[in-house]
Amino acid sequence: GREEEDFLWLCFRTPKNDRFIMIYKTPAYELTCENIVYERNRITKAYIIGAVQGAYPIVADIEGYPIAEPLQLRYHKGMELRGLWASVRDKMGGPFYSYTMLSADNTSCITVDGFVYAPQENKRDFLREVEAIVKSIK
Repeated sequence: GREEEDFLWLCFRTPKNDRFIMIYKTPAYELTCENIVYERNRITKAYIIGAVQGAYPIVADIEGYPIAEPLQLRYHKGMELRGLWASVRDKMGGPFYSYTMLSADNTSCITVDGFVYAPQENKRDFLREVEAIVKSIK
C-alpha cells in the first residue's frame, strides 16, 4: 500500500489473487466518464508501482467500457464506473469498480476505486467484495 496527502492505496494480497482499494482527492472537475478515466490514469501512473520496472495500471481501452452511470450514495451524488484495467509494460489486468463524487463544498472530487488481480480465477466474487467496500465508505 501507499499513503500520501490526497491518496491512499490499500492492498489485500493472497498467494493466488490481490484486491486493492484506492481513495484519492483531486481538484473538482465535471463528472464525465472521460474525465474520471483521465484522472484515474494520472493517479495510478503517479502512485502505483507495478511488478515490472515502469509498469502501472490504466483503464483498458476496450469498446463499450468503462460503463459510467450516475449514482447517489447516501447524500452524495456521483458517478460510478465499471470496467477493466490493464498494465502498461506488463501483462496484468482485471476488473475495477469506482465511485467519484464532488465534495460538499464543490472544490474537489473524491474517488473510491476497487480493483482485482486474480489470474486464472473467477473474479466476480472478488469484484463484488471490493464494490461493497467502495459503497460502504462514507
